[in-house]
Amino acid sequence: MLKQKLLQLAVAILMLPAIVVAQNTTSTVSGTVKTNTGEPLIGATIIATHEPTGTQYKVQSRSGGFFNISNMNPGGPYNVQVTFVNFAKRMCIHFQNQLCQIHIVKFILLSQLR
Repeated sequence: MLKQKLLQLAVAILMLPAIVVAQNTTSTVSGTVKTNTGEPLIGATIIATHEPTGTQYKVQSRSGGFFNISNMNPGGPYNVQVTFVNFAKRMCIHFQNQLCQIHIVKFILLSQLR
């Protein structure tokens, strides 16, 4: 009887990670921000806006120009705007983000300096 209870407990513990992963109800946007010459822009501001609710997710690019926005509402449409001082603003508009999906976006910003 004790062996059977221990076996049931072991099976329950082994199944726990699968159950926890199945509870994910969000999505993610990741990508890079670079110049037209391929240099990464560190500190660029990325704002993703969920159009139906107006919810905004704001992050800054880090080393290598990489960014990621986690825990986003699935669905959409979303608009993503990227800005950096002395560079033209870029937009990615009306994309859908599926549940548990990582949507990858690569932005190239053009310098406004002459």
